[in-house]
Amino acid sequence: MIITNGSDPILSAGTNVSFCYKNMEWTTGDASGGVNGYGGSPASVGINKGDGIAYIQYGRFDTAGTVFNPPPDTSGIRVTRKPVICFGWL
Repeated sequence: MIITNGSDPILSAGTNVSFCYKNMEWTTGDASGGVNGYGGSPASVGINKGDGIAYIQYGRFDTAGTVFNPPPDTSGIRVTRKPVICFGWL
């Protein structure tokens, strides 16, 4: 995670927050109905303001495949190999 005042050259203009993932190779634990890291309740990727109203959801992942479907559908986990999610939050 990178948080800047918006002037850091490592992020593109107009962004000040970045989530950087290397590899995400599982979606859910056994307590969420998963088996060997997959299935069960989908893992969600996104952010929220913490007020119960304002949020952005980038994806819901529950399989080992490479198909990406925007929320509310679910996608394969292999699409999250080394993704970087950047946005402006000033």
